[in-house]
Amino acid sequence: MERNNEPIRILQILPGGHVCGGIENFIMNYYRNIDRSKVQFDFLVHYDEKGYYDDEIKSLGGKIYYSNVRKDKNIIKYIIFLNKFFHEHQEYKIIHGHMPGLAPIYFLIAKMNHIKIRIAHSHVTDTEKTFKGKILKPIIKMIKYFSNIYFSCSTEAGKFMFGKRKFDVINNAIDFEKFKFDSTQRDKIREELDIKDEFVVGSVGRFNYQKNHTFLLDIFCEILKINQNAKLVLIGEGNLQDEIKEKAKNLDIIQNIKFLGVKDDVQNYYNAFDVFLLPTNFEGLGLVLIESQVNGLQTFTSDVVPGETKVSKLIHFISLKEDASYWAKKIMSNVNTRTDVTSEIEEKHYNIKKEAQILQDKYIRLEKGEDENEGID
Repeated sequence: MERNNEPIRILQILPGGHVCGGIENFIMNYYRNIDRSKVQFDFLVHYDEKGYYDDEIKSLGGKIYYSNVRKDKNIIKYIIFLNKFFHEHQEYKIIHGHMPGLAPIYFLIAKMNHIKIRIAHSHVTDTEKTFKGKILKPIIKMIKYFSNIYFSCSTEAGKFMFGKRKFDVINNAIDFEKFKFDSTQRDKIREELDIKDEFVVGSVGRFNYQKNHTFLLDIFCEILKINQNAKLVLIGEGNLQDEIKEKAKNLDIIQNIKFLGVKDDVQNYYNAFDVFLLPTNFEGLGLVLIESQVNGLQTFTSDVVPGETKVSKLIHFISLKEDASYWAKKIMSNVNTRTDVTSEIEEKHYNIKKEAQILQDKYIRLEKGEDENEGID
Protein backbone atom coordinates (compact mmCIF):
# COMPACT_ATOMS: atom_id res chain seq x y z
CA MET A 1 0.00 0.00 0.00
CA GLU A 2 1.03 3.62 -0.37
CA ARG A 3 2.89 5.11 2.56
CA ASN A 4 3.08 8.77 3.59
CA ASN A 5 1.22 9.71 0.38
CA GLU A 6 4.26 8.64 -1.63
CA PRO A 7 3.66 6.92 -4.98
CA ILE A 8 4.20 3.20 -5.43
CA ARG A 9 7.60 2.80 -7.13
CA ILE A 10 7.77 0.18 -9.89
CA LEU A 11 11.21 -1.00 -11.00
CA GLN A 12 11.19 -1.44 -14.78
CA ILE A 13 14.00 -3.73 -15.99
CA LEU A 14 15.11 -2.83 -19.52
CA PRO A 15 18.09 -3.17 -21.89
CA GLY A 16 18.97 0.55 -21.80
CA GLY A 17 21.68 2.14 -23.90
CA HIS A 18 21.09 4.26 -26.98
CA VAL A 19 18.18 2.24 -28.31
CA CYS A 20 14.60 3.42 -28.46
CA GLY A 21 12.86 0.39 -29.88
CA GLY A 22 9.39 -0.99 -29.36
CA ILE A 23 9.84 -2.04 -25.73
CA GLU A 24 11.33 1.29 -24.72
CA ASN A 25 8.60 3.20 -26.57
CA PHE A 26 5.93 1.04 -24.94
CA ILE A 27 7.20 1.80 -21.43
CA MET A 28 7.64 5.51 -22.10
CA ASN A 29 4.14 5.82 -23.57
CA TYR A 30 2.68 4.47 -20.34
CA TYR A 31 5.11 6.37 -18.12
CA ARG A 32 4.13 9.71 -19.66
CA ASN A 33 0.44 9.04 -19.12
CA ILE A 34 0.15 7.41 -15.68
CA ASP A 35 -0.66 9.52 -12.62
CA ARG A 36 2.89 9.76 -11.25
CA SER A 37 1.60 10.99 -7.88
CA LYS A 38 0.23 7.45 -7.46
CA VAL A 39 2.62 5.27 -9.46
CA GLN A 40 6.22 6.16 -10.29
CA PHE A 41 8.59 4.24 -12.57
CA ASP A 42 12.28 3.69 -11.84
CA PHE A 43 14.61 1.88 -14.22
CA LEU A 44 17.29 -0.78 -13.96
CA VAL A 45 19.13 -0.78 -17.30
CA HIS A 46 21.89 -2.97 -18.64
CA TYR A 47 24.43 -0.59 -20.14
CA ASP A 48 26.49 1.88 -18.16
CA GLU A 49 26.32 4.77 -20.62
CA LYS A 50 23.61 7.41 -20.83
CA GLY A 51 20.48 6.12 -22.50
CA TYR A 52 18.19 7.66 -25.10
CA TYR A 53 15.39 8.47 -22.64
CA ASP A 54 17.47 9.21 -19.53
CA ASP A 55 16.85 12.96 -19.46
CA GLU A 56 13.12 12.55 -19.92
CA ILE A 57 12.94 9.83 -17.26
CA LYS A 58 14.67 12.07 -14.73
CA SER A 59 12.43 15.01 -15.64
CA LEU A 60 9.40 12.83 -14.86
CA GLY A 61 10.80 11.92 -11.45
CA GLY A 62 12.25 8.51 -12.27
CA LYS A 63 15.52 7.05 -10.99
CA ILE A 64 17.94 5.11 -13.20
CA TYR A 65 20.32 2.38 -12.06
CA TYR A 66 23.00 1.02 -14.38
CA SER A 67 24.49 -2.44 -14.80
CA ASN A 68 27.20 -3.17 -17.36
CA VAL A 69 26.57 -6.90 -17.79
CA ARG A 70 25.68 -6.69 -21.50
CA LYS A 71 29.14 -5.28 -22.19
CA ASP A 72 31.41 -7.12 -19.79
CA LYS A 73 29.46 -10.44 -20.02
CA ASN A 74 30.38 -11.26 -16.41
CA ILE A 75 27.40 -13.15 -14.98
CA ILE A 76 28.99 -13.70 -11.56
CA LYS A 77 29.58 -9.96 -11.24
CA TYR A 78 25.97 -9.39 -12.35
CA ILE A 79 24.59 -11.76 -9.70
CA ILE A 80 26.63 -10.00 -7.00
CA PHE A 81 25.42 -6.63 -8.29
CA LEU A 82 21.75 -7.73 -8.25
CA ASN A 83 21.96 -9.24 -4.79
CA LYS A 84 23.49 -6.06 -3.40
CA PHE A 85 21.01 -3.89 -5.32
CA PHE A 86 17.87 -5.66 -4.10
CA HIS A 87 19.23 -5.84 -0.55
CA GLU A 88 19.82 -2.06 -0.53
CA HIS A 89 16.57 -1.14 -2.33
CA GLN A 90 13.88 -2.83 -0.35
CA GLU A 91 11.47 -0.06 -1.31
CA TYR A 92 10.68 -2.03 -4.47
CA LYS A 93 7.81 -4.42 -3.88
CA ILE A 94 7.10 -4.76 -7.61
CA ILE A 95 9.57 -5.36 -10.43
CA HIS A 96 8.48 -5.46 -14.07
CA GLY A 97 10.92 -7.27 -16.35
CA HIS A 98 11.17 -6.80 -20.12
CA MET A 99 14.52 -8.54 -20.78
CA PRO A 100 13.97 -12.26 -21.45
CA GLY A 101 17.61 -13.30 -21.80
CA LEU A 102 18.57 -12.33 -18.26
CA ALA A 103 15.12 -12.71 -16.69
CA PRO A 104 15.68 -16.02 -14.86
CA ILE A 105 18.67 -14.43 -13.11
CA TYR A 106 17.12 -11.12 -12.03
CA PHE A 107 13.81 -12.73 -11.08
CA LEU A 108 15.54 -15.43 -9.01
CA ILE A 109 17.75 -12.93 -7.17
CA ALA A 110 14.70 -10.72 -6.59
CA LYS A 111 12.79 -13.68 -5.14
CA MET A 112 15.70 -14.54 -2.86
CA ASN A 113 15.54 -10.93 -1.62
CA HIS A 114 11.82 -11.30 -0.84
CA ILE A 115 10.45 -9.16 -3.68
CA LYS A 116 6.92 -10.51 -3.72
CA ILE A 117 5.61 -9.27 -7.07
CA ARG A 118 7.74 -10.18 -10.09
CA ILE A 119 6.07 -9.30 -13.39
CA ALA A 120 7.36 -10.95 -16.57
CA HIS A 121 6.30 -9.20 -19.77
CA SER A 122 6.35 -11.01 -23.12
CA HIS A 123 7.03 -8.80 -26.14
CA VAL A 124 7.86 -11.49 -28.74
CA THR A 125 6.32 -14.55 -30.37
CA ASP A 126 9.60 -16.18 -31.38
CA THR A 127 13.38 -15.83 -31.32
CA GLU A 128 15.91 -15.29 -34.10
CA LYS A 129 16.79 -18.32 -36.25
CA THR A 130 20.39 -18.10 -35.10
CA PHE A 131 22.54 -19.92 -32.54
CA LYS A 132 21.84 -17.12 -30.07
CA GLY A 133 18.11 -17.42 -30.76
CA LYS A 134 18.18 -21.19 -30.20
CA ILE A 135 19.85 -20.65 -26.83
CA LEU A 136 17.38 -17.91 -25.88
CA LYS A 137 14.21 -19.90 -26.59
CA PRO A 138 14.53 -22.43 -23.71
CA ILE A 139 15.56 -19.57 -21.39
CA ILE A 140 12.32 -17.76 -22.29
CA LYS A 141 10.34 -20.89 -21.48
CA MET A 142 11.90 -20.90 -17.96
CA ILE A 143 10.85 -17.34 -17.10
CA LYS A 144 7.40 -18.34 -15.83
CA TYR A 145 9.01 -20.37 -13.04
CA PHE A 146 10.91 -17.39 -11.59
CA SER A 147 8.25 -14.69 -12.03
CA ASN A 148 4.70 -14.86 -10.71
CA ILE A 149 2.67 -12.21 -12.58
CA TYR A 150 2.41 -12.46 -16.35
CA PHE A 151 1.85 -9.64 -18.85
CA SER A 152 1.97 -9.78 -22.65
CA CYS A 153 1.60 -7.45 -25.61
CA SER A 154 -0.60 -9.97 -27.47
CA THR A 155 -2.26 -13.35 -27.03
CA GLU A 156 0.35 -15.07 -29.21
CA ALA A 157 3.26 -13.49 -27.30
CA GLY A 158 1.70 -14.56 -24.00
CA LYS A 159 1.29 -18.17 -25.11
CA PHE A 160 4.87 -18.20 -26.39
CA MET A 161 6.38 -17.22 -23.02
CA PHE A 162 3.84 -18.53 -20.49
CA GLY A 163 2.17 -21.49 -22.17
CA LYS A 164 -1.16 -22.27 -20.49
CA ARG A 165 -0.62 -19.99 -17.51
CA LYS A 166 -2.92 -17.03 -17.00
CA PHE A 167 -1.61 -13.72 -18.36
CA ASP A 168 -2.96 -10.22 -18.94
CA VAL A 169 -2.64 -8.55 -22.33
CA ILE A 170 -1.39 -5.00 -21.87
CA ASN A 171 -2.06 -3.24 -25.16
CA ASN A 172 0.77 -1.36 -26.85
CA ALA A 173 -1.29 1.80 -26.72
CA ILE A 174 -0.28 5.17 -28.18
CA ASP A 175 -1.21 8.83 -28.06
CA PHE A 176 -3.77 9.17 -30.85
CA GLU A 177 -3.46 12.94 -31.13
CA LYS A 178 0.29 12.65 -31.58
CA PHE A 179 0.07 10.21 -34.49
CA LYS A 180 -2.93 11.58 -36.39
CA PHE A 181 -2.16 12.77 -39.91
CA ASP A 182 -0.91 16.37 -40.16
CA SER A 183 -0.66 17.85 -43.65
CA THR A 184 1.53 20.73 -42.41
CA GLN A 185 4.05 18.27 -41.00
CA ARG A 186 3.90 16.30 -44.24
CA ASP A 187 5.00 19.33 -46.25
CA LYS A 188 7.66 20.25 -43.67
CA ILE A 189 9.24 16.78 -43.46
CA ARG A 190 9.17 16.25 -47.22
CA GLU A 191 10.93 19.56 -47.71
CA GLU A 192 13.49 18.57 -45.06
CA LEU A 193 14.12 15.28 -46.90
CA ASP A 194 14.17 16.95 -50.33
CA ILE A 195 11.17 14.90 -51.44
CA LYS A 196 8.57 16.52 -53.66
CA ASP A 197 6.02 14.39 -55.48
CA GLU A 198 7.83 11.07 -55.12
CA PHE A 199 6.02 7.99 -53.82
CA VAL A 200 7.39 7.29 -50.33
CA VAL A 201 7.60 3.88 -48.70
CA GLY A 202 8.32 4.25 -44.99
CA SER A 203 9.51 1.83 -42.33
CA VAL A 204 10.40 2.23 -38.66
CA GLY A 205 12.34 -0.44 -36.83
CA ARG A 206 15.66 -1.58 -35.45
CA PHE A 207 18.12 -2.96 -37.99
CA ASN A 208 18.17 -6.59 -36.89
CA TYR A 209 17.07 -10.00 -38.13
CA GLN A 210 13.59 -9.61 -36.68
CA LYS A 211 12.64 -6.58 -38.76
CA ASN A 212 13.83 -8.23 -42.00
CA HIS A 213 15.35 -5.21 -43.77
CA THR A 214 17.09 -7.52 -46.26
CA PHE A 215 13.75 -8.62 -47.71
CA LEU A 216 12.43 -5.06 -47.39
CA LEU A 217 15.12 -3.92 -49.85
CA ASP A 218 14.13 -6.69 -52.25
CA ILE A 219 10.52 -5.52 -52.12
CA PHE A 220 11.55 -1.92 -52.69
CA CYS A 221 13.59 -2.98 -55.73
CA GLU A 222 10.42 -4.42 -57.21
CA ILE A 223 8.44 -1.29 -56.33
CA LEU A 224 11.01 0.77 -58.28
CA LYS A 225 10.24 -1.33 -61.35
CA ILE A 226 6.62 -0.19 -61.05
CA ASN A 227 7.35 3.39 -59.99
CA GLN A 228 10.89 4.60 -60.70
CA ASN A 229 10.29 7.78 -58.64
CA ALA A 230 9.73 5.86 -55.42
CA LYS A 231 11.76 6.63 -52.29
CA LEU A 232 12.36 4.47 -49.23
CA VAL A 233 12.67 6.16 -45.83
CA LEU A 234 14.14 4.03 -43.03
CA ILE A 235 14.06 5.15 -39.39
CA GLY A 236 16.06 3.26 -36.78
CA GLU A 237 19.50 1.94 -35.94
CA GLY A 238 20.93 -1.50 -35.23
CA ASN A 239 23.73 -3.96 -35.68
CA LEU A 240 22.77 -4.81 -39.28
CA GLN A 241 22.60 -1.22 -40.52
CA ASP A 242 25.98 -1.27 -42.31
CA GLU A 243 25.11 -4.60 -43.93
CA ILE A 244 21.81 -3.19 -45.23
CA LYS A 245 23.55 -0.10 -46.62
CA GLU A 246 26.04 -2.33 -48.40
CA LYS A 247 23.24 -4.36 -49.94
CA ALA A 248 21.52 -1.15 -51.09
CA LYS A 249 24.77 -0.14 -52.84
CA ASN A 250 25.08 -3.54 -54.49
CA LEU A 251 21.49 -3.32 -55.72
CA ASP A 252 22.21 0.21 -57.00
CA ILE A 253 19.23 1.65 -55.12
CA ILE A 254 20.96 3.51 -52.31
CA GLN A 255 20.30 6.83 -54.08
CA ASN A 256 16.58 6.13 -53.58
CA ILE A 257 16.88 5.46 -49.85
CA LYS A 258 16.99 7.83 -46.88
CA PHE A 259 18.64 6.34 -43.77
CA LEU A 260 17.51 8.68 -40.99
CA GLY A 261 18.72 6.89 -37.84
CA VAL A 262 16.77 7.30 -34.61
CA LYS A 263 14.24 10.14 -34.44
CA ASP A 264 12.71 11.51 -31.24
CA ASP A 265 9.83 12.96 -33.29
CA VAL A 266 9.12 9.86 -35.37
CA GLN A 267 5.40 10.67 -35.38
CA ASN A 268 6.08 13.58 -37.74
CA TYR A 269 7.75 11.34 -40.30
CA TYR A 270 4.73 9.07 -40.72
CA ASN A 271 3.04 12.09 -42.31
CA ALA A 272 5.63 12.10 -45.10
CA PHE A 273 5.00 8.44 -46.01
CA ASP A 274 2.54 7.18 -48.63
CA VAL A 275 2.56 3.57 -47.40
CA PHE A 276 4.10 1.77 -44.43
CA LEU A 277 6.05 -1.47 -44.86
CA LEU A 278 7.30 -3.93 -42.22
CA PRO A 279 7.98 -7.47 -43.54
CA THR A 280 8.99 -8.64 -40.06
CA ASN A 281 10.16 -12.21 -39.41
CA PHE A 282 8.32 -12.29 -36.06
CA GLU A 283 6.65 -9.74 -33.80
CA GLY A 284 5.19 -9.60 -30.30
CA LEU A 285 2.69 -7.08 -31.60
CA GLY A 286 4.34 -4.33 -33.62
CA LEU A 287 3.70 -0.93 -32.07
CA VAL A 288 4.71 0.85 -35.27
CA LEU A 289 1.89 -0.95 -37.09
CA ILE A 290 -0.62 0.64 -34.72
CA GLU A 291 1.04 4.04 -35.16
CA SER A 292 0.92 3.82 -38.95
CA GLN A 293 -2.77 2.91 -38.95
CA VAL A 294 -3.61 5.81 -36.63
CA ASN A 295 -1.81 8.03 -39.14
CA GLY A 296 -4.16 6.69 -41.83
CA LEU A 297 -1.49 4.85 -43.84
CA GLN A 298 -2.04 1.72 -45.88
CA THR A 299 0.09 -0.69 -43.85
CA PHE A 300 1.75 -3.86 -45.17
CA THR A 301 3.28 -6.51 -42.95
CA SER A 302 3.91 -10.25 -42.79
CA ASP A 303 1.22 -12.71 -41.76
CA VAL A 304 3.27 -13.84 -38.74
CA VAL A 305 2.19 -10.66 -36.93
CA PRO A 306 -0.41 -11.27 -34.16
CA GLY A 307 -4.04 -10.75 -35.07
CA GLU A 308 -4.41 -7.99 -32.47
CA THR A 309 -2.49 -5.76 -34.89
CA LYS A 310 -5.54 -5.65 -37.15
CA VAL A 311 -7.14 -2.63 -35.55
CA SER A 312 -8.47 -1.20 -38.81
CA LYS A 313 -9.10 -1.99 -42.46
CA LEU A 314 -5.79 -0.33 -43.38
CA ILE A 315 -3.53 -3.26 -42.55
CA HIS A 316 -2.63 -5.95 -45.09
CA PHE A 317 -0.99 -9.25 -44.13
CA ILE A 318 1.20 -10.98 -46.72
CA SER A 319 2.98 -14.31 -46.41
CA LEU A 320 6.77 -14.32 -46.24
CA LYS A 321 6.58 -17.31 -48.58
CA GLU A 322 5.58 -14.92 -51.36
CA ASP A 323 8.41 -13.35 -53.33
CA ALA A 324 9.33 -9.66 -53.40
CA SER A 325 7.54 -9.11 -56.71
CA TYR A 326 4.24 -10.32 -55.22
CA TRP A 327 4.66 -7.99 -52.24
CA ALA A 328 5.41 -5.01 -54.52
CA LYS A 329 2.36 -5.65 -56.72
CA LYS A 330 0.15 -6.06 -53.67
CA ILE A 331 1.41 -2.76 -52.24
CA MET A 332 1.10 -0.78 -55.45
CA SER A 333 -2.42 -2.08 -56.13
CA ASN A 334 -3.60 -0.86 -52.70
CA VAL A 335 -2.30 2.69 -52.74
CA ASN A 336 -5.11 4.98 -51.65
CA THR A 337 -5.46 8.33 -49.97
CA ARG A 338 -5.28 8.40 -46.20
CA THR A 339 -8.27 7.26 -44.18
CA ASP A 340 -9.10 8.43 -40.66
CA VAL A 341 -9.74 5.26 -38.65
CA THR A 342 -8.95 6.56 -35.16
CA SER A 343 -12.46 5.96 -33.81
CA GLU A 344 -12.29 2.39 -35.09
CA ILE A 345 -8.90 1.85 -33.42
CA GLU A 346 -9.99 3.41 -30.13
CA GLU A 347 -12.65 0.73 -29.81
CA LYS A 348 -9.82 -1.84 -29.81
CA HIS A 349 -8.34 -0.30 -26.62
CA TYR A 350 -5.22 1.33 -28.05
CA ASN A 351 -5.73 4.86 -26.68
CA ILE A 352 -2.91 5.42 -24.18
CA LYS A 353 -4.94 7.91 -22.14
CA LYS A 354 -7.34 5.12 -21.15
CA GLU A 355 -4.96 2.16 -21.13
CA ALA A 356 -2.46 3.89 -18.80
CA GLN A 357 -5.21 4.19 -16.20
CA ILE A 358 -5.88 0.46 -16.47
CA LEU A 359 -2.21 -0.47 -15.95
CA GLN A 360 -1.89 2.02 -13.11
CA ASP A 361 -4.86 0.48 -11.31
CA LYS A 362 -3.41 -2.99 -11.92
CA TYR A 363 -0.15 -2.03 -10.18
CA ILE A 364 -2.06 -0.58 -7.23
CA ARG A 365 -4.18 -3.71 -6.81
CA LEU A 366 -1.09 -5.92 -7.01
CA GLU A 367 0.71 -3.84 -4.40
CA LYS A 368 -2.28 -4.15 -2.09
CA GLY A 369 -2.55 -7.89 -2.71
CA GLU A 370 -6.01 -7.51 -4.25
CA ASP A 371 -5.31 -8.96 -7.71
CA GLU A 372 -5.25 -12.65 -8.51
CA ASN A 373 -2.74 -14.32 -10.79
CA GLU A 374 -0.73 -17.50 -11.07
CA GLY A 375 0.22 -17.44 -7.40
CA ILE A 376 2.19 -14.85 -5.48
CA ASP A 377 4.72 -16.44 -3.15
